[in-house]
Amino acid sequence: AERQSGLYRALEGLDTCIVKTRTSSTFAFVLLPTDVIFDTSVVVIASSRLDIFGVLQSCIHEFWARYFSPTLKAELIYSPTDCVRNFPFPMDVRNRRAVERARLAKVANQFLELRKKCLLSRNAGLTKLSKLFHDEGCRDEDVVCLRSLQVEMDSEVLAAYGWQDLNLDHGFRVGAAGAGHAGIRYAISQQAASELLKRLGHLNRSYSARTP
Repeated sequence: AERQSGLYRALEGLDTCIVKTRTSSTFAFVLLPTDVIFDTSVVVIASSRLDIFGVLQSCIHEFWARYFSPTLKAELIYSPTDCVRNFPFPMDVRNRRAVERARLAKVANQFLELRKKCLLSRNAGLTKLSKLFHDEGCRDEDVVCLRSLQVEMDSEVLAAYGWQDLNLDHGFRVGAAGAGHAGIRYAISQQAASELLKRLGHLNRSYSARTP
């Protein structure tokens, strides 16, 4: 029942921030204005950077979140402790040259804009659109394009890590890499997921070793 003063101090100077529903079957981040009161049912990331959005919305981060997070039936419980604080963001997302960072931001913005158009044209919410995204039988042009942008965004995130050698092999598969999901989803392969976990785990340990 207390006002989260630390959160609103972190948001000072930002017009928008990245937000995700804490408990949901849909893995979707959105950009929201900061001049609102945020409910405890959402996780707020104090950043408006599109390259950071791209990392969070990537299949790389989704796999990490699904692997380490608890679930409620088919719904992921996304917590900052389980999913964000322990996630090894690629160092060069923050420090690389502006022209390289802009490439990921550009794709992330295209993804956001197309998703917004899909929602408006269908008069639908994120959950309904997510079902279409993961429906192998849905060949609608806008949904197919959204999948292509997801693949492109994931490729840019891999490039930020320097892992261009890793083939995520996106496709429709029974279940998703990680816990708590059944049915067919558009996801990375289990082989790619296993390699990702190994590399991210190694990066996490190397970051921790540098922390005083």
